[in-house]
Amino acid sequence: MQLEVERRKIDAIDEKIAALVSERLQAAKRIGVLKGGNAVLVPGREHAILDALASSHPTLPRKAFEGVFHELFAASRAAQKPLQVAVLGPATSYSHQAAAKRFGSLPEFAFQSSIPEVFLAVEKGLADYGVVPIENSSDGAVNATFNMFLKSHAGIVAEINLDIDHCLAGKVPLSAVKKVFSHPQALAQCAHWLASRLPHAELLEAASTSDAAEKALVYHSSAAVCSEFAARHAGLDVLASSIADEALNRTRFLVIGNIEARPLPGGRDKTSLIFSVPHKPGALVEALKVFQAHGLNITKIWSRPTLIQKDAYEFFVDFQGFVGDKKVEQALDELRVPCGFVKVLGSFPEED
Repeated sequence: MQLEVERRKIDAIDEKIAALVSERLQAAKRIGVLKGGNAVLVPGREHAILDALASSHPTLPRKAFEGVFHELFAASRAAQKPLQVAVLGPATSYSHQAAAKRFGSLPEFAFQSSIPEVFLAVEKGLADYGVVPIENSSDGAVNATFNMFLKSHAGIVAEINLDIDHCLAGKVPLSAVKKVFSHPQALAQCAHWLASRLPHAELLEAASTSDAAEKALVYHSSAAVCSEFAARHAGLDVLASSIADEALNRTRFLVIGNIEARPLPGGRDKTSLIFSVPHKPGALVEALKVFQAHGLNITKIWSRPTLIQKDAYEFFVDFQGFVGDKKVEQALDELRVPCGFVKVLGSFPEED
């Protein structure tokens, strides 16, 4: 009896939640009209909302309500304007998973075969946004993305940190698995686990972890090393979770878009830029002193040979600060003195 009473209370709460969601979507639709139908991702405001909720409801697990509100934000964006998001494919790839984490399940995802194609889809207006990988904790920087930032007019509007967590998935029990499909990199990352748990299984290369999941669905006595996201979409059962040999494997993705208006600050922001310095002693030190002089904390710096000039290097830098801040603007003006080339890629909320 008491169980039914509590269930009726939950049903009543659900009705209130549904009514409030409907009210929020109507308000979002009106805001979309006021925006003139432009692309509507505002990561700074979304982060500010989540921070405010975390502050006012400290006993509520943040991850719990973040998942709910990310889908609510996605539904609100869809009410304003259906979004097209270009993603490095195929479907259910880790890039797709990162895009779904940022945009929810409602946008139309346009899967591209290469990183340059993602940039081109955004530049040509075929997609509102694009999602591209920039670095992996195990394999380092993604050079194809760097190359495109030098050529493209698209800028960074958000970042996504995604934990790469491989599982073993299939439609047969673990003891019946005789073949394991996956991308060579994923097989290498799970080599010790596979050797100890499935020593007699044949390891077969696939074009991607997504392709591996599809093959495991078709081939008898087989399984795939893939993400749970890919396993779920393929209709596979998760036979074992978290099978990678290294516990920490994270890929950072960037959301790119055609930046026409200044973004809104989120309260805890980063700015990305690329600069080059003359090929002479102390040139890099002079550039870095500018950040120090203005109290700007550099969180990431990579170097690579420039494609423009022989024996010169480009530096990709992330630092804490927002491009609209006075001290950031002053620092950027001063940075152009010792640097031969400076390109600001965008400011966006810093992800944990």
